[in-house]
Amino acid sequence: MVMRLRRRLSRLRDHLFTFGQRGGRLIGRGLALASGVFRPDHPKVTEERLKLGANGCQTAALTLAVAVFVTPQLNAAFVVTPAWIISSGIGVMLLIVAAHALLGYIPNPQTPQKEDRP
Repeated sequence: MVMRLRRRLSRLRDHLFTFGQRGGRLIGRGLALASGVFRPDHPKVTEERLKLGANGCQTAALTLAVAVFVTPQLNAAFVVTPAWIISSGIGVMLLIVAAHALLGYIPNPQTPQKEDRP
């Protein structure tokens, strides 16, 4: 029984090894193809993706804040320790900073410069 288990495990190891060799090359080719397909062609696409990421960070921060700060006030069975309150407060602040950092990467539109007139 132990010998059968060893044989099955060795076969599984061999299959995983060959998949790792072949699959690694296939995954690399797939990622190269996907990066070419999903590369934005227009700056507006990049802007919208940055806005989407910032919106996701802000939504996660709001959800975390409500879950830790508001829910214990509404449900007495939900007990939050001070360590959770502090760590979630830091997490909320980091998510908001990340959202503002993402919004900072949005390129500014070129505004026409007015000529200086005397």
